[in-house]
Amino acid sequence: MVKGDKVIIYVPKKKSVKLGGCIVGILELRSDIYYEEKPLFHDEKALGKTLYPYRAKAKIICENRIPFKDLLHHLSFIVNKKKYMMYLQGNPANFGKPIPNVDAKIIVNKLMRR
Repeated sequence: MVKGDKVIIYVPKKKSVKLGGCIVGILELRSDIYYEEKPLFHDEKALGKTLYPYRAKAKIICENRIPFKDLLHHLSFIVNKKKYMMYLQGNPANFGKPIPNVDAKIIVNKLMRR
């Protein structure tokens, strides 16, 4: 991922009761990825160590919430609809591959309409 890329934010079900299982927004990277060891996030500060050293400056493009299951059958990059969670794992997800532009447009349109 490099400056200018768009990042779709998905919150896993186990991470949040309210937002889990949802796409919650889109960011645009304002810098390339960089490495920094200074604790930044709440959980890092509580532990006194860096858990997420790879960072980038970003701008919020869209902030909303849509359950991923509402999008599932519209997205071509999810080939196995029964095991869709495997496409949402990892960092970046989708096995490290960008999603097709047509799928990104579907997600953006659905987020903007809510």
